[in-house]
This record gives sequence, C-alpha cells and structure tokens, in this order.
Amino acid sequence: AVEITLNMNGKRITYTGDNQGVLLIRAYTTVIVNGSGELINNPSEGSTSLFSTNSNAKLIIENGTFSGAEIISYTSYADTISVTGGTFDIDPAAQKTTGSSPKDFSAVATGYMSVPNDPGAPTSWTVQKDPSAKELAEVDGTSYYSFADALAVVNAASTQKTIKILEDFTVDTLGQLNENKSLLLDLNGKTITITSDIAIKLAKSKEMILDDTSDEKTGKILGTGGISSNGFIYVNAGSATFT
Repeated sequence: AVEITLNMNGKRITYTGDNQGVLLIRAYTTVIVNGSGELINNPSEGSTSLFSTNSNAKLIIENGTFSGAEIISYTSYADTISVTGGTFDIDPAAQKTTGSSPKDFSAVATGYMSVPNDPGAPTSWTVQKDPSAKELAEVDGTSYYSFADALAVVNAASTQKTIKILEDFTVDTLGQLNENKSLLLDLNGKTITITSDIAIKLAKSKEMILDDTSDEKTGKILGTGGISSNGFIYVNAGSATFT
C-alpha cells in the first residue's frame, strides 16, 4: 500500500486535459488532498471529473476549493472517496457515477455534513463536522466516527493495533481484517449489533483478539450470522453471540 499527500500549498491547479480527472489513483494507493488550495476543472476540454479512482484505492479530501466537475469520474468507485472538509460547486453529498452502473452517492465522510453556503439558491457547499455525530471507535488515541475508518488504520499498519469501542452502535458488517493483520478489539463495555450474516471477515489474518477493558466486562457483539475466518480468534473478555 502507498500513501501520498497532495499538499496544494494554497496554490491553484487548473486541469485542461480530456481524461478523467487531474489524477488517477491506482489500487492500494491512498491520496490525501490538503493545503487549502484550489482545483479547477475546465469542462470545455471534455473531462467530467476532478479525480479518478480504481477499486481498492482511497481519496481523502481534507480541505481546499474544488469546482468544474464531479469529484470522481463515471468509472470510479463510490466507496473510494472520503471528504472531511473543503468547498465544492457540486454538492459532495449528491455526487454521481454514470457508466454502465450509475450510482448516486455521498462522498462526505461519516461524522461530517455538507452545508450549502447560500441555502436559498446554493451554488457552493462546504463540508464540516456534524455536531450531532458520535465518535464510535478509537485507535492510537485518534477517534473515528465509523468502525470502517478505524479498521482501515489497522489494515494499513504493520503491527497489531487496538480498536477501542466508544459507543454502542449498529452496523451491517464490521468489514474485513486483511491478510496478515492483527486486531485487538476492545469492546469497552459497549454493544455492537450486526445486521448482516457476517459480522467480520478475517482474510488469512494472524489473529483477532476480543477483549473488554471496562470494569463491568459487559461488552458484546450481537448478530444473526457469524465470523468468516481464515485466521485465529481469541477471547480474553467480552462476548459474541450469534443466533
């Protein structure tokens, strides 16, 4: 995996090409855009997007001003983009992919919101933190609004990481722990409710350790399916019940 930071350093980039955006982000590459600069697409040249992403890529926009096109191209993957800041002339919460399988989607990260700068007749939108959002999980002292974001840190790490649960929450699935990764899941007295058949997938992982550092030791995972595992699962404390 490769991580690249595009620091625009307060400068303006004007894209005049006819490809699908100023940057194509390949699989297993993360690009973080910051630096409070400006990226402008010139649609008269034929491009319909600012960026393009392959499957298993990641585009994170932290700040800046973006105009002239959708954020990602019609062939990109909606789940590859996460916006936590910036101003856009197309609502980042109402983006579109077209192509053979068109999809309307929100590029705004969990825990954030897109706010119109002129609610009466909006021509731009700014992404900011949602004051009603709750931080659900913590890794290395950093809190995340979704378990998926916390798990992404674990999957990018070369050593075992701990995810500490901060709030009760319900989710379709916890996702996949990638090959040769190691996770200690500290339930911290909280309850995770899974609504799909698979709580979490372990893809040839070294191990997942279930723990609970709370005094009460009442942390639990509830669901109707189970864990799909090609690795090892250990339980120090807490419980997982599937019916």
